[in-house]
Amino acid sequence: MDTTTQPLTSPPPAGATDTTPADAGAAHDRDLPVLVGPPPAPAVEVTVGDCAAGAVLTQRPGTETTETFVVLARHGNDVEVFGNGKTTTLPAHTRAVPVTDPAGCDPVLAAALTHLAVALRAERDQRTHHQAHHQRVLDDIRGSAVQRHTEGQICRPGLADFLSAFDLAPYEPRVRVTYAITGSYEVTGTPEAAEDDARGYLRPDLDGLDDVVDSDTHDVTIQDVTTV
Repeated sequence: MDTTTQPLTSPPPAGATDTTPADAGAAHDRDLPVLVGPPPAPAVEVTVGDCAAGAVLTQRPGTETTETFVVLARHGNDVEVFGNGKTTTLPAHTRAVPVTDPAGCDPVLAAALTHLAVALRAERDQRTHHQAHHQRVLDDIRGSAVQRHTEGQICRPGLADFLSAFDLAPYEPRVRVTYAITGSYEVTGTPEAAEDDARGYLRPDLDGLDDVVDSDTHDVTIQDVTTV
């Protein structure tokens, strides 16, 4: 008995025509189910006022009006942000979507840092200019008050009170004292050595005087050196 397994479908007889439709395989492929992954999670919006400085956010992502910006600082009910090359403010309750992709964050952060550096430099220059102008005005005010005092229009106590009230430097006029001292002393040694010492070391002692400023000038003239 022949136990050879026969195919379930016998081949067509010799000379017969294959009537299987040419697109039967494609139709079979179309009938297979298409595997589709889960839909992307919807973007989670946050409140701009709750974000820390440096956070990168975007509004209307995926549209022609998408705007990406960096949070700078919160001021009460407003938040200062940088975007599109300028700083502006948004209400603190504004909703936006955080940007976490470095490719989206880095260019915006770099532009914000450049903008802030330029703004800081300009602010420093302006402050220096204002401080210098303010100091010039104070100096002019003090000079005018001192001039009126020297002209007799303001008394000395009144001038002192005025300068003190506006935290200006007190008026302390200098008085020059021109003096001549004549004296003698005796030393041992030769006249030549005594004269050399006198020219090199003889000078007035001002330690006992009050309110002496560093303006001492003197000239020593040796009138006579004799042996006694």
